[in-house]
Amino acid sequence: AMVICTDGPLYLCHPTGHVDPLMVAEKTAFLSVPPSDLPRRPWIKVMFNGPNEELVGVRDRLQAAFAGMPVQLLFSLPTYLELLPEGNSKGKALEVLRGRGALAGRKVIAVGDYYNDYEILLAADVGVCPSNAPEDLRRVAGFTGRSNDESLIAQIVEELIPALEQNNTKQDR
Repeated sequence: AMVICTDGPLYLCHPTGHVDPLMVAEKTAFLSVPPSDLPRRPWIKVMFNGPNEELVGVRDRLQAAFAGMPVQLLFSLPTYLELLPEGNSKGKALEVLRGRGALAGRKVIAVGDYYNDYEILLAADVGVCPSNAPEDLRRVAGFTGRSNDESLIAQIVEELIPALEQNNTKQDR
C-alpha cells in the first residue's frame, strides 16, 4: 500500500483496496483512490507499507530513481518506508517550534522507537526510547524505559518527569 500525506487528507493507493491494520487500529481517516485519481497538491510524505524484504527492494529502486534529488528515504517501522522532502523531520519541526518561541521556558521530552525519530531524539532536551527500539537508536536517547507495549508513557509520567523536576529544583537553589 502507498499512503500520500498532504496538507489536507491522507490518500491511500492500493490496487486491491487493502488497508494497513495499523491505520484501522489508529482510526486514521483517509481517501482511497487509484494513483491515476490522485489530486495535484503538495505532499508532505509518502509512506509505503508491506513486508520488510519487499520494502528494501522498493527503497533501493527509489534511491536509484531519485538519485541527486532533494528527498530522503527512511524506515519508520520494519513494515513502513517513508519518502520525505530532504530536510523534513520531527527534529526540524521541533526546531521550528522553538524558533517561534512556542516552547520558551519548557523542557521537551521526545519519545521515539524507530529511525524516523532519530533527529527529534537529538533535538529534544530529553530523548526517550522504549526498550524494544533498535539498539543504535537507544544509544542516542538519554533514557531507555519500558517497552512501548508495557506502559512506557506511564513510566515517563510517574518516574522520569518527577526526577527531572527534582533536578531542576536542586539546580534552582
